[in-house]
Amino acid sequence: MKMVWLMAAGLAAGTALLWWIRRMSKRALKATDWAGAAALFAVFAIAGESVAAAILHDTVFMTEVHRFFANPFFLIGAGYLGPFLLAKMLERK
Repeated sequence: MKMVWLMAAGLAAGTALLWWIRRMSKRALKATDWAGAAALFAVFAIAGESVAAAILHDTVFMTEVHRFFANPFFLIGAGYLGPFLLAKMLERK
C-alpha cells in the first residue's frame, strides 16, 4: 500500500512541475507538447508491435503481449504521459 502512495505523490509532483514549466513561456509549452506527442507515438507503436508479434507468431496472447511493459521506451513514454495529460487538464483556456 505504501507503493501506491509513493506513486501518487510522484504523479502529483510531476504534474505540478509540468504545469509550472508550461506556464513559463510559449517555447516551454510547445516543447512539452512535442514531448507528449513523441511519448504517445512511442507508447502506441510499442504496444501495437507487441500485439502484432503475438498474433503473427501465434503465441498465447495474454502472456506474450505483456512483454512491452519491460520496454524502457514504453516505460519512459507512459511515465511522461500521466503527468503531462494531467497538467494539460489543469490549464485554463
